[in-house]
Amino acid sequence: MQAKNLPPGNSATFRPPSLKPEGVLLVKPKDGTVRNHDSNRKVFADLLQKNDPGARLRGIGKIHGGGIKLIAASIDEIQAIRDVLLEKGDKEVLDKFELVIPNRKAPQIILYNVDKEVDQEALKNGLLAKNILLADGNNKPHFQVDFSIPARNRRFNHWVLSVNPKKFNDFIAKEGLYCQFNRLRLKEFVSPRQCRKCFAFGHTTKNCDPKSKQRCPSGSHLLQM
Repeated sequence: MQAKNLPPGNSATFRPPSLKPEGVLLVKPKDGTVRNHDSNRKVFADLLQKNDPGARLRGIGKIHGGGIKLIAASIDEIQAIRDVLLEKGDKEVLDKFELVIPNRKAPQIILYNVDKEVDQEALKNGLLAKNILLADGNNKPHFQVDFSIPARNRRFNHWVLSVNPKKFNDFIAKEGLYCQFNRLRLKEFVSPRQCRKCFAFGHTTKNCDPKSKQRCPSGSHLLQM
């Protein structure tokens, strides 16, 4: 509602500074006989109701291959739920599934229009030299330089950095970082997951349906449709 009143260059996006990450538990079928989302949802909902009726879930979603995703308010809560399932659940049932709490991917930012002559190491050192917030008291960086993306202007590259989740809001609030004699504009970098087998979005090659055909990245397979 108030975005139109913001000064140019300010984002209307609000990111609560104390927001904690949700806890996620992936229940992946290991047995081909248990690849039905609805059946698996009922099985694990019943297990929780029987063994920990006080457990709080924000939701139960679907994942590829008939698995389900249990979502709790925090990582601690989802770890407690997994422990209950492993300790009190029916072993014969649980043996057919893999219960995984995925590692959270570090948030990323993108730095725009870095001189093409600045390589990965020079960028890291240049950022540490002129931005106090980028390192702890022992000069250990709160970030790592991941990869570059060619800019429209061939004199520059854009660089993607992974940052410490606890420092992410501080990075974004700066809206720019100093390197050498330049102030580099930054934004959050969000890269969608794309399968390199079927080239669909939303999953990776590891989780692609085995029945999916290998597609050509050039898009020539579309001509056969």
